[in-house]
Amino acid sequence: MAFDIDKPFGLEGRVALVTGGGSGLGRQFATVLSAAGARVALCGRRPEPLEETARMIGERGGHAVCATMDVTDEDSMRRALEQVCEEAGVPDILINTAGVNRPKFATELSAADWDLVLDTNLRGCFLLARAFARPEVVGQAEIVCGIRGRGGQRGQVVRKQAREQV
Repeated sequence: MAFDIDKPFGLEGRVALVTGGGSGLGRQFATVLSAAGARVALCGRRPEPLEETARMIGERGGHAVCATMDVTDEDSMRRALEQVCEEAGVPDILINTAGVNRPKFATELSAADWDLVLDTNLRGCFLLARAFARPEVVGQAEIVCGIRGRGGQRGQVVRKQAREQV
């Protein structure tokens, strides 16, 4: 079989759950996974960007569903995973790009900002990986990713700390 630059690997029959799928890295991963043949479940807090990504994927011939999910809220995560299983099938690929940032120096960062970033970027990653690893919740996961963005930028002390822990 010849290499096809537009479809470098085959994921037909696979279901990929992408957190943060409405923008940035999540949107890019979702697009690539769909192009490779996976059904994609886009998850995030804001429905509008998820729907825009799903529309883009659909225009390219792919299949995507949207589920509102807050990775800091276990009930929200459970509801979204149930919806994904019902609408797209049992996911076996997880791409976790959900994250927030408060680009401030430590001297300017509030405790609430610190908590928000750690809850989303660190605790949320843990909760999602734990839920995904339970066969009774989603099935047999083969790929689990925590995605890190750029590191070492000025004023990004809490985001950097959270991602270093992942």
